[in-house]
Amino acid sequence: MLGGPGPPRGRSGDITRLVMLAVLFGEMSAAEAARWHGTSDMSVLKWKQLFLDAGAQVGQRVRG
Repeated sequence: MLGGPGPPRGRSGDITRLVMLAVLFGEMSAAEAARWHGTSDMSVLKWKQLFLDAGAQVGQRVRG
């Protein structure tokens, strides 16, 4: 499951997004999400940053 900067293989992208939203909203800690995904909390924090960066890029494109 460990590897690149993206979410782990073997988990649905929808589930990964739901877990990431739970981390963002404080309903689940990075450590809890890491245990659930079978990875490190540092990986979850990297995914969180990628998620936020992607949202910022979308916002910039929308504002144009």
